Amino acid sequence: VDLAVSPSRFLMRRMEACGLSARRMVHLPLGTETPRLPARRSGTPKARLTVGYLGQIKPHKGVHLLLAAFLKLARAPGAWRLVLNGDLAADGAYARRLLETAAGREDIEFAGPYDNAEVGRVLAGLDVVVAPSICYENQPMVILEALAAGVPVVAGRIGGIPEIIVHGRDGLLFEAGSASDL
Repeated sequence: VDLAVSPSRFLMRRMEACGLSARRMVHLPLGTETPRLPARRSGTPKARLTVGYLGQIKPHKGVHLLLAAFLKLARAPGAWRLVLNGDLAADGAYARRLLETAAGREDIEFAGPYDNAEVGRVLAGLDVVVAPSICYENQPMVILEALAAGVPVVAGRIGGIPEIIVHGRDGLLFEAGSASDL
C-alpha cells in the first residue's frame, strides 16, 4: 500500500498497530450530502420528546441496549417516544427478542426500513438520535447526517465516534455496552 486514506484517527491507530507506517496514511473525514437533509433545527422544546435510532437492526449495533435504557427511564407517561428505523428481517431471532421486550408499549415504534434518500424525512421527525453501537465504528454516516441536520446525538464512546461527538456540545457520549450509562 502506497497510501491509506482513513476517515478516522481511530482507524489510523488500528492500521498502525497492524504494521502500516503512519507516513503512509492520511486522515480524511467523511462528508455528507446536506441538500437531502432537513433544515437545521431551532431549540424549540416539544411536549413529547422523540428519540430515534436509524440503521441496521443487529446485535452489534446495540439496539437492545437502547431499548433497555428507554424502558429504565423514569418519566411521565407519554412524555417520550422511541422510534426504531431499520429492517427487522435482517436478523429474525434478534428482532423477535426486541419485539418481545417492547410488547404492549405504545411509546415504542418499529418504523421499519427506510431508503437512504429518505434520511432527511426520518431525521426531521426526531429530537435526538441514539447510536448505541457495541462494535468499533469508524465514522458512522448516521451521526454525521444527524449533526448536519442539527439533531443532537447520544452515542457510545467507542471507535471513532468520540472524534465526531463533542460531549456536552453537539451530543452526549456514554460507556459503550452499558444500558445504565446510556
